Amino acid sequence: MAKAPDDRERKVARSERADLDYGLAEYREELNTSQTAAQFDELIEAASESNRDWIRRIVFALQDGEVQGRAIELKCFLERVRLHSKLPGGNLLSAAMSFLDGEDYEKRPWEDDSHFLLAASQYGSTSIFSLTRSALTDGNTFARKTAAKWLPKYAPEDSVVSLLLSALDDPESEVRWWAAVHLSRLAPQTPGLVPVLISALNGSWYSSARVGWDYGLTGAGEAAEALGHLGAQGSIAVPDLTNAILALGEYDAQLAARSIWRISGNHDALRLITPLIPKQPAVEKVADEIKQVEREIEIPKSPDDPRHACFVARFMWRPGEDDYWRYRTRDGRGAF
Repeated sequence: MAKAPDDRERKVARSERADLDYGLAEYREELNTSQTAAQFDELIEAASESNRDWIRRIVFALQDGEVQGRAIELKCFLERVRLHSKLPGGNLLSAAMSFLDGEDYEKRPWEDDSHFLLAASQYGSTSIFSLTRSALTDGNTFARKTAAKWLPKYAPEDSVVSLLLSALDDPESEVRWWAAVHLSRLAPQTPGLVPVLISALNGSWYSSARVGWDYGLTGAGEAAEALGHLGAQGSIAVPDLTNAILALGEYDAQLAARSIWRISGNHDALRLITPLIPKQPAVEKVADEIKQVEREIEIPKSPDDPRHACFVARFMWRPGEDDYWRYRTRDGRGAF
């Protein structure tokens, strides 16, 4: 009968297994690093001349183990670039912009992918803003749409308006729509915003996957709110907003009704909205709010109310009267 190992023998066995595991881990890391370099050789050659050195420095940093921060961030960045390079029209800029869109408006730190792009940018003479600016004129439609969407977050105040103005002439509708939505807050006197926003109001698009999933809010609601920022300038959009109330979901319809309120004032807004209540009961809340304001009753606001749900333009740069994040408290982890 075989003798059962004593405690000392078990400790030696565990120690030997630990050494073996450690050695295997080191080997796997060396293998992964060499594989990474080989895997991205083709990617380096495929990169544009201006970005080739940037990609090469990232690959060599991983190969040499001289990584500033976590290697996983750089590997994820390179992998995303590789995947986008295989898509029709995909390139480094479309990959870079995909990291910005990872926040999807909630701006919760554990869902923010921009740190992958930030880590990679440390190896090149570039910044998130310069990449976004370049993407805004790129041939890849996804890159341009995403750049227009996030530009105000990363662009300096003295350049954001001029870049958005140039995007108003983009051949892609969603690029124009995003530019107009942002300009409705940053430069509401810009000529030509109303037709672009009316097109966005009648278009089929989503500004946020999260609020679309949670509340059914779409890009039409984003456009409706933007029209409201223009005040009397948006008066020619009132018929479209009225039609939108009947055609859109309840929360988008409420945003359209509030836009009419901002444009037309209390009395005219009630005259226009009240007859629509039987067909779209959701806007009765807006009519009730108008009546409360007329009686000088303060309307409480809450981030849990979809009427004040987060839109990208609402928290990205300029606080306002309906700024979502003013009413949002931090959770136990210090995040929103």
